[in-house]
Amino acid sequence: MWNNERLAQLQLYRTDQIGPAAYHDLIQTYGSAVEALKNLPDIAKKSGRKRPIKIKSISEIEQEITRLEKANGHFIFETDEIYPDLLKSISDAPPVLSALGDINLLQSKKIAVVGTRNCSYNGQIFASNISAQLVENDYTVVSGMARGIDCAAHTGALKNASQNVSTIAVLGTGINVPYPEENRKLYDALREKGLILSEF
Repeated sequence: MWNNERLAQLQLYRTDQIGPAAYHDLIQTYGSAVEALKNLPDIAKKSGRKRPIKIKSISEIEQEITRLEKANGHFIFETDEIYPDLLKSISDAPPVLSALGDINLLQSKKIAVVGTRNCSYNGQIFASNISAQLVENDYTVVSGMARGIDCAAHTGALKNASQNVSTIAVLGTGINVPYPEENRKLYDALREKGLILSEF
């Protein structure tokens, strides 16, 4: 899996100031991440950047790979068959995702259940119940693991989780950072019976 190009893809995406749009532009321009990395210092100079661009070292990338693999995690690249098609259709889709849990859930039918953090008790019950019913009807529930509706959606979905359907949390933090901290038990349950995704 880890050939030079794939290492370079992760290295390029982890470089400061390189978001999804810049990443895709560089790949399109240079044909590969290896070539894009070679040309990055010159691009930064020509753009008038005062400080040299800080490219992540191979050793830093290898440390990240080791940490995720020790946690039984996976990297999912946009060129991988399992990368979600709907996400791939977005112009600024992240080129690399980090994953903890059952990546096969990405192949199930999915539906998002999201809502406010400051919801009523009845809202939480409703979100939990509808999510449990969706899983019972072979849909994997996708949400963001935030407090409130998101948390209720994951909790309800986990009640009926099976090998084929469960729930997926898409984090806005690093894959190793349960946020909010109060959802650490939920984070652990998702790792065991669902899937956690992050572009970080």
